[in-house]
Amino acid sequence: MQLLVAISTLAFILAGASVGLRLLRLAAQSRERPELWIGIALFGLSGVAYPFGILGGSGRFAAPSAAALQAVALVAVAVAGFSHCAFVRHVFRPAPAWSGFVLGLVAVSWAGFALSGLHELWRTASPLPQEGTRVLVRQALMSGGFAWGTVEALVYHRKLRRRLALGLADPVVVDRMALWALAAGFALLSSSTMFAVTVTGADALAHPLSRLGTSIGGLGASATLLLGFAPPHRYLAHVRARAARRGDRSAEARGA
Repeated sequence: MQLLVAISTLAFILAGASVGLRLLRLAAQSRERPELWIGIALFGLSGVAYPFGILGGSGRFAAPSAAALQAVALVAVAVAGFSHCAFVRHVFRPAPAWSGFVLGLVAVSWAGFALSGLHELWRTASPLPQEGTRVLVRQALMSGGFAWGTVEALVYHRKLRRRLALGLADPVVVDRMALWALAAGFALLSSSTMFAVTVTGADALAHPLSRLGTSIGGLGASATLLLGFAPPHRYLAHVRARAARRGDRSAEARGA
């Protein structure tokens, strides 16, 4: 299990950070918000929060240094979590007032979470605790954000599939939305299992259920992120060929 956790964690760090950097570079060129929001979310979580959190909890650093590393990780989690929700709101629910209200609540909650972590660092100068109300709040916010993103992506993917059947959508875009929904779903699996274990009072970092959930979620999210945002040419050709075959079958069915 430890080897599986290590492999999945490394895969998620490498895949998420590389895709996040790619999207941030794209955002710098296009000046578009969706790329910026999701780039910040992916790089903040995979490229900053995970590595700094692992280093801070490794026991290889003195208390002040370990606390500083974990504080950076907590702030990065807060920024990434808010950025993910901002992406979901901007892409899927740009107009409804309720989604703006929800995003505001999320921003306040994440800000409070990050400030509490910094306060703990300043007050004790010791490694931040891994249990307690703050961790429950963090996992609840992460799970809620990933659940929102997963549902919105699935709903939009269904709409795109209907358009694809009429020849009004790009099959690569449709497939990319499906992959994004899967990536969000895998992230939800990781976060929700961590939350469920934390609620019971057990150590979420050591419990077999959370370790299994995060391993499956990490590997699944890594694979779907790479296929969605850095797909090999062979995969793109497969997606287009598959859509063409489906289109031919639909045409034959209408002709019959």
